[in-house]
Amino acid sequence: MGSPIPVKRCRISFVANYLMGSIALILVLLIHSIFEIPFPALYIILIPIILLFLEPEYASIERTYLIRNDSISVTHGIISKTHEMIPWRLVGYTILKKNIIGRIFNFGDIIITSASGTENKIVLKGIKNPEKYLKIIEKRIEKYRR
Repeated sequence: MGSPIPVKRCRISFVANYLMGSIALILVLLIHSIFEIPFPALYIILIPIILLFLEPEYASIERTYLIRNDSISVTHGIISKTHEMIPWRLVGYTILKKNIIGRIFNFGDIIITSASGTENKIVLKGIKNPEKYLKIIEKRIEKYRR
């Protein structure tokens, strides 16, 4: 039938982080060269900029999606892990979301909600080629609804 398909968030979905971090770094270096800010103060200013660049790595490690034959699941956490799963037969509906940057760079979010009446949903954030994965998901849902 097929093996489970692992899905990870793509780094291009963090283009805003990289852009803001780069602009902030250039501004800090410019301000440092003009006003000669002492290095301890400069280190404090650089901490949020470094965090902007580290967030994509954290997101890649922290969350893993798995498209299985009978369900979709997400595992998140680094030290303590949380595992959520929605069987295909209980999926209510799916949503594909792409903003303008997502349309340019071909990434987006897939939202899968449970039909069980609760607020259960799994959001595959920042997925590269989301239409490809949405087709796979819809085929598996259709198979279990027959």
